Amino acid sequence: MAHAALRGIRQVVNLHPDPRLTYTSRDLLADPAFATGLAALARRGLRFDLQLYPHQVRAAARLIEATPGLQVILNHAGMWADRTSAGWKAWKAALRDLAALPQVSVKISGLGMFDPAWTAAGIRPLILETLEAFGTDRAMFASNFPVDKLFSDFPALWAAFAAAVADQDAATRDALFCGNARRIYAI
Repeated sequence: MAHAALRGIRQVVNLHPDPRLTYTSRDLLADPAFATGLAALARRGLRFDLQLYPHQVRAAARLIEATPGLQVILNHAGMWADRTSAGWKAWKAALRDLAALPQVSVKISGLGMFDPAWTAAGIRPLILETLEAFGTDRAMFASNFPVDKLFSDFPALWAAFAAAVADQDAATRDALFCGNARRIYAI
């Protein structure tokens, strides 16, 4: 808290039945100490960047609802890892569950992590689905560099984002690429 630039904390809680997709050794969402930490963030006016999989959303939503004043930013558009039809439906439902909580925003990022051969046309449905769930006032484009460097370069990623929202007005595009991040993170 001694650093004026501090805006929040990011915690990866990704727990998955496939050990190759698990990023933590335990279920943090079920840990009372984790809930205590979220409350401490809320008391201090800090944001919480949340990285998880769709199957973890219900547990996360319960914690968020139980923590008044906590502002949450969902990372990587909710990480659509299960690239099956059922996985698509589960991801869409999870997005809407979190979007129903007004204190949750979303970063549209990391879309190449589960599709290394992504294209602008291929990620467009993910972008539009995320925007449909959260609206353009609680969403922002973000990179996942240096990880995204494995799948693309920065100009290609930004061009794909721009192409996906080319039909939006200039104020909406400015909000998605800059304004929402400034407002949500109080920059």
